[in-house]
Amino acid sequence: MSNLTLAASASFGDESLTADTRAILASVPRWWADKASLVGLSGRWLDVRVSLAAQPPTDLSPSESSPAISASTTPEELGLLYVSSLPGEERSKEGKHYTPSLLASRLWDMARHGLGFTRGRDQRLTGLVRDPACGAGALLVPPLREHLRASVHDDPTLLLRSLPSLIQGIDTDPWSVWLTNVVLGAETLHVLAQIPETRREPIPVLSQCGDGLVLREDKALATIMNPPYGRLQLTSQVREDFAHVLYGHANIYGMFIAAGAENTQFGGVMACLVPTSFTAGRYFHKLRGHLGTTMPLHAMSFWLGPRLQSSGYAIASWLSAVQRFQ
Repeated sequence: MSNLTLAASASFGDESLTADTRAILASVPRWWADKASLVGLSGRWLDVRVSLAAQPPTDLSPSESSPAISASTTPEELGLLYVSSLPGEERSKEGKHYTPSLLASRLWDMARHGLGFTRGRDQRLTGLVRDPACGAGALLVPPLREHLRASVHDDPTLLLRSLPSLIQGIDTDPWSVWLTNVVLGAETLHVLAQIPETRREPIPVLSQCGDGLVLREDKALATIMNPPYGRLQLTSQVREDFAHVLYGHANIYGMFIAAGAENTQFGGVMACLVPTSFTAGRYFHKLRGHLGTTMPLHAMSFWLGPRLQSSGYAIASWLSAVQRFQ
């Protein structure tokens, strides 16, 4: 595959922030300081710009902050508020949607089962878990939490330093990337607090701006995603790159699944949320055939819960975990 950035740039625009979105993002420093204080941090370490290596794209005035966000707001709720604040047209056009925490946990359960993790016992991550369309980071929270619980007796400095090799989010939206770093970083504040102040380093970057469709050298042990939705107009080169999985109009979520399979290591697992329409019909028959030979289905489940897409309708969705053998 090559020139895949063209596919992403065709779908994702640089939208200006609305007042509601600015208010959510401007509340992050206060929210972060409250969370940091609760675990025993103080002084300059309450400042998100100090204790977190990832920096916001631009500075926002605290006077714009939202009263809806307080110390009791969970990281998942912060992400949901951000996605919900985006204009409906932008969410629909760019396929942005938030994954409920219950569904995020279910996807990780399927992925860890495919990896052979013992049910009911926390285990350390042994390789990279990647979400190539991470949004606000919801899908990366469950694997990070499990790894932190399993590593509770590890040296806190080494634990934090190792996280970039184990957790990775990718997105084209700089604010989503920063918020993912905030959400994931907040989960590690208690680890940071265990390190003597003279030896503390900022919580490392766990999410980065980039094209989730690009073929990568660093293959993931587990790829998890709730990919963006929507049809694309592709250049002839990009269509040629994805010709082995495309039939008819190009749907970006099908392209993300194909790229996710390529970017998962042998013996690894990919768990993703797709509409039930993916399971039948000719539109995705080439993609299903490709996965059938490279990443056979390991498990599947159906979601009949609340609406999952920004367009506002409930869908029955297929949670699939496939394992790569060749």
